[in-house]
Amino acid sequence: MHIVSYNLNLYEKEAFKSLPEDLFPFYNKLYADFSMSSKRFEEFAEVQKKKKIEPTIIPQPCPTTWLSIESVKSINEKWEALF
Repeated sequence: MHIVSYNLNLYEKEAFKSLPEDLFPFYNKLYADFSMSSKRFEEFAEVQKKKKIEPTIIPQPCPTTWLSIESVKSINEKWEALF
C-alpha cells in the first residue's frame, strides 16, 4: 500500500505542475478572506443559496498535494458563487 500511495503522490505532483503558479496563492487568499470575516462568510453563504449551491465553508488549502485536491475541488464547485 505504501508504494501505491507514493506513486500516486508522484503523479499528483506532476499534474499540479501543469496548473498556473499563482493558483495556490489565490486559493490561500480566498480562504483567508472568508475565514477571517464572519460578515463575508454570511454574504458568501447567501450568494451560494441564491445560486442553489450548498452553502459550505471554503476549506483551508493543505501543503500536501494529495490533500490540496479536496480544497481545489471544493473551490471549483463554488466558483460561480465566488464570481
